[in-house]
Amino acid sequence: YDPHLHAFAERLQKAGKTKMVIRMALARKLLVILNAKARDARVEFANAT
Repeated sequence: YDPHLHAFAERLQKAGKTKMVIRMALARKLLVILNAKARDARVEFANAT
């Protein structure tokens, strides 16, 4: 559970978006977050060696 993602979903719902649009937006946001974490982990690993 992430309060930022929950607030994002609520904003979309209040804007009148459908459940499927909200799910896709959340999936995309999660993908971006995970890619950024993977990128940062690679940089830290490269600097450690």
